[in-house]
Amino acid sequence: DETHSRLSDVARDMMSGVVQIHVEGNIEEDFQSVMNPAIRVPGTWSGSGFFIKYKDLEGYIATNAHVVRNAVKVEVSSMLTSEERFKADVVGLVKKLEPDVGLIRLPEKELARFKKLASRDIEYLELREGSSPSRGEEIKAIGYPMGMVEPNISGGEITNFVSGSEYTTERFVTDAAINPGNSGGPSVSQDGKVVGLNTAVMVEADNIGFITPAS
Repeated sequence: DETHSRLSDVARDMMSGVVQIHVEGNIEEDFQSVMNPAIRVPGTWSGSGFFIKYKDLEGYIATNAHVVRNAVKVEVSSMLTSEERFKADVVGLVKKLEPDVGLIRLPEKELARFKKLASRDIEYLELREGSSPSRGEEIKAIGYPMGMVEPNISGGEITNFVSGSEYTTERFVTDAAINPGNSGGPSVSQDGKVVGLNTAVMVEADNIGFITPAS
């Protein structure tokens, strides 16, 4: 199928703009720390993100807010720079996770080091603004499943929509594999744009993934 192979090629090209985010911080799910915020339970976890360009700002990476929330130290790695890690700053995040969006950036020195070590120029991904995908539209979710050092592409389609309310954001529903590791990575469409952020939501549901719309 021509559309399918074109989408695979597009996703492969976009893969180099996706990064793995390594976080050291406090795990809020721990019962003790919920009952008593003075108790901090340290932990490490990872997620995904991708380089975005806004005007002439460089080194900015979009991700899910839940990936970098409660972070004490954030580092990113990329397939362009082998196993090297780069310190990143959290620029901002939506605290209540509606929408579940965060922004981090490589400070100037780290960005310069990244560029120097990268095997090619940084691939900046573009958000698809305006039109929402239609039901049945094929997408590819890109990110780093747990333990993988190279990004992975999982395919699927937009199967449904969860409409937003005054307090909640609209979400796209997909059957592409969305998990904590590729959370914060991009879901991309055939036009080479990001339709939204892969957003792993812990629910007792099989084969349901959520995408936070790019818009």
